[in-house]
Amino acid sequence: MTCDVTFDRDLWRGSNRLAVAWRHTPLGWPALYELDDRDCWCGQTGCLEPFISANGVEADYRASALAALTVDEIISSATKIDMVAQTVLQVLHDHIGRATVVLISLL
Repeated sequence: MTCDVTFDRDLWRGSNRLAVAWRHTPLGWPALYELDDRDCWCGQTGCLEPFISANGVEADYRASALAALTVDEIISSATKIDMVAQTVLQVLHDHIGRATVVLISLL
């Protein structure tokens, strides 16, 4: 995901005419275990992509429940008292929160 940023009605563009490539910003304050097996497709470790993407959420569920569900199925399961699905979504919320703090600090 890339996007432009505006401040006071002025459009800010970064290098290559892109202001933000949020998915390749590092996750803020990662615990060591969070970086295990979290290599990004870009070749780096710690990018947001594996933490907050649909594929990342599905991988978290698969690793914890040893079953494969889509994001929509994980959300549906969480509403039906699936503790693994609820935990995966709580972790996602934590990752999004830390990612947002990093983004706000950058801006």
